[in-house]
Amino acid sequence: MPEIESPLSAREMEILRLVATGATNAQIALALDISPNTVKVHLKNIFAKLGVLSRTEAATLAIKNGWVQVGEVTAPGVSAVEAPPSVPAPSLARTQAARLWPPVARWQKILLLTTMVALAVILWLPPARTALPGALDPFSDHARTAEAVLPSSELTRWASVAQMPTPRGRLAVVALDGRIYAIGGDTAKGISDAVEIYDPVTNTWRYGAAKPTAAGNIAAVVVGGRIYVPGGFGVARAALATLEIYDPASDLWTTAAPLPEPLFAYALASAGERIYLFGGSNGTRYLDTTYIYDTVADEWSRGTPLPTPRAFLAASVIDDVIYVVGGYDGVREYARCDAYNPALEGSAEGPWRARADMLAARAGMAAVVVAENLYVIGGGWSSYLYFNERYDPANDVWAAIETPILGQWRTLGAAAAPWEQEVAIYALGGWNGDYLGVNQRYRPFFYVSLPSIPSGR
Repeated sequence: MPEIESPLSAREMEILRLVATGATNAQIALALDISPNTVKVHLKNIFAKLGVLSRTEAATLAIKNGWVQVGEVTAPGVSAVEAPPSVPAPSLARTQAARLWPPVARWQKILLLTTMVALAVILWLPPARTALPGALDPFSDHARTAEAVLPSSELTRWASVAQMPTPRGRLAVVALDGRIYAIGGDTAKGISDAVEIYDPVTNTWRYGAAKPTAAGNIAAVVVGGRIYVPGGFGVARAALATLEIYDPASDLWTTAAPLPEPLFAYALASAGERIYLFGGSNGTRYLDTTYIYDTVADEWSRGTPLPTPRAFLAASVIDDVIYVVGGYDGVREYARCDAYNPALEGSAEGPWRARADMLAARAGMAAVVVAENLYVIGGGWSSYLYFNERYDPANDVWAAIETPILGQWRTLGAAAAPWEQEVAIYALGGWNGDYLGVNQRYRPFFYVSLPSIPSGR
């Protein structure tokens, strides 16, 4: 009995078992009486559900989870065919198997079995992720590496659209009235005050009024039609306490009550007329603080601290509950997901609840909500990642989704905005060995228009 339930359908499991035998797409198609193109479609779905990128990864994961037995090297996916009365069924099955795979020598069988056993043993060890080649300044990226942006193949839901005019990471990204605002950040020339505005309808960029204080390691939220940007990491390489507010209608910036202390690399979310700021760093230590800003009273107050101190985390709101995910504490990345209920702030039971961990530890990622699901994009602070994630809070379950950038995609920004007849997620900038200007659009759902079929009379 497998210890981990397979997320695959019965047909996908048939194909995965055949993949584990080393069968080609053509051989699988012949065994299951389907076309090679149908096999490719199934494989793409299998890779997405399992969060893998190759047939080898899929097969070894299946062995690890007990979905495929190590000695299963015949053709388990071949459909049973009733033999004519004159031909015993076992003989016909052997004939079909021989048509797919030529006879294998005994030494080859032993070698194959030994290899698969070794792979299974390795996979049962605690999973290791590839370490990055060198530690950068955690608060600023100015040392480039030889790493390249690696697009994953055959993506179905991601598309590259008009890039940001200024490649950068550690920026704030927020959506308002159907437009995406990219604010501040870290660039090859240093800390930025740029405000660049993207229109998904025209697929074009324009400039807004520059932020009064250049800052990186920032986030932004919208309350009452205005964009709030607290704190950040400034040009003097020190934490900032400023609270600056942008009004897109007038293209003007104003200031409000400063933070209780200078900090940056926090998680930020809004609920009602309040803004909630979690964790971050003041430049010397990582924080567990929760600060609450009342936009009407223009006042900050303290809330219940985070369960663990960390920075480079992300937050977003579903049904008035704020989900705070990931982060980095100077030593390691976190896979944590904690739910914060503002209505329980100050109560005896407290506002924090631990939820299911993400599938991978992440820091410097972005979190966006679409249709009451939380999408976590990017990360890879000290190790490489090969998928993004979607969280279903109703069932407390995480699932892997594909990514347009493999390995490291950290300190990006993301927001959701209407596109055509649906809502899309736009993931902007970040760092992957260099500053990125990417603008990647992700479609959480596909909408298919079916033709009208007249009813028969």
